[in-house]
Amino acid sequence: MVPAEIALWIINRALEIAGVLAFAMIVYAGFQYLTSGGNTAQQKDAQERIVNAIIGIILLFAFYIILHTINPDILSGSSGTTISSSEEVVVEETQEEIKPQQNGDFVLIGEGATIDNYASIPLSSELLSKDGIYIDKETADKLVILAAEQGLGNWAVTEACIEISNGKCITTINHESICHSLGTCVDVGYGGAPVESMQTSFINAANQAGFDVIDEYTNDTSLWCSSSGSGFHLESNKSNCTNDGCWFCAST
Repeated sequence: MVPAEIALWIINRALEIAGVLAFAMIVYAGFQYLTSGGNTAQQKDAQERIVNAIIGIILLFAFYIILHTINPDILSGSSGTTISSSEEVVVEETQEEIKPQQNGDFVLIGEGATIDNYASIPLSSELLSKDGIYIDKETADKLVILAAEQGLGNWAVTEACIEISNGKCITTINHESICHSLGTCVDVGYGGAPVESMQTSFINAANQAGFDVIDEYTNDTSLWCSSSGSGFHLESNKSNCTNDGCWFCAST
């Protein structure tokens, strides 16, 4: 029991006992007066007892009113730390903002994910600033395999679902590729072009995980992918994956 609760208990018990004693005093004085048999001294003593008891009751009520005026919480048992209506709204909004681990075919990845090691999937600083990142579950499972691969450096997912609307994925960039709206492909990067050996290692590991890869880091200006971005586009089972210098296709 905390000190505030002890003080409240003492005050309540004191008020109850004082009230009972005052009532008992009035009953006793009334009995004394009735049985005085005309004894003036006894009648006067009984009258004084009744007056004193009434005065005590008045003081008791005054004490109660004073406490209530100073702080109503003292008598109500409140700790004085109740949540205001505005704070309740904040709590409710916070609860509403908690993202589910799965939304249809999409699963939460990165920070905040609690199932199937999806928290191990690294996200770029831009995505980390967003409130919940999602991707198609099959794609997420492959990313978990890729994240467990050693020696690939500090790569991170740079483009995934920052919002899901009507079962479709909304990303930070309006992509033409339909796979982005389905969450079945992602863009990843290093925050700058890695050395060629690291690029090769990453592509091979992504192929092993089941991804077809577009190398958007390539410096070969004769290739269509050389000016499309700076990173890797990962997509599973791309029908037109042809190993043409831009695409690196996973073996089937």
